[in-house]
Amino acid sequence: QKFLSTYGDDMKRVNPKLYAHYLSVMGHLYFSAGDRKAGRLALREAMKYDLGPKTLGVYAFSFLGKWPFHLATRIARHLS
Repeated sequence: QKFLSTYGDDMKRVNPKLYAHYLSVMGHLYFSAGDRKAGRLALREAMKYDLGPKTLGVYAFSFLGKWPFHLATRIARHLS
């Protein structure tokens, strides 16, 4: 969050899709921590700059609870 508050305006100007990616990751982390409100706010902001399937998918999964985010984290850990 500190990174985006420091560099977010520049990132929006130079590469809005990258800015949306970081917001999407931040939303995922908020959901994993159980903070749905902050996660959805981050994703709504991301959708302003990239209304792609990834962002929409994360937003849709936010209504299913924490389990999709925990599963995605486990899969990412296993693959890396």
